[in-house]
Amino acid sequence: MILKIYSGAPGSGKTLSVLNDVVETPGRYVIAVPRKELAEEFAAYLRDRLETLSSSATVETIHSDQTDRRGGVGRRIEDAMRDHADSVHCVVLITHEGFLIQDDLA
Repeated sequence: MILKIYSGAPGSGKTLSVLNDVVETPGRYVIAVPRKELAEEFAAYLRDRLETLSSSATVETIHSDQTDRRGGVGRRIEDAMRDHADSVHCVVLITHEGFLIQDDLA
């Protein structure tokens, strides 16, 4: 596992640096964000950038407002981890709440 810490003042571009690194560096990523809307915003940005690069990377969001999907958030996170275990480049965006649910499931 590689851990990278981005630091800087608010508005200094940390978030875009992280998202651009995710686009440019194949790997398996889980990104936890504080709000569902932010997960969708980041996913749209990532998909757009990946499409520009003609990348086959997968971007998936998981949160409680997705009424078109079956199963609870915890179950869908577990399924995503299993489904993408062998992926070369994928990003799963979840909320902090979804991340905390995983602790209860362990």
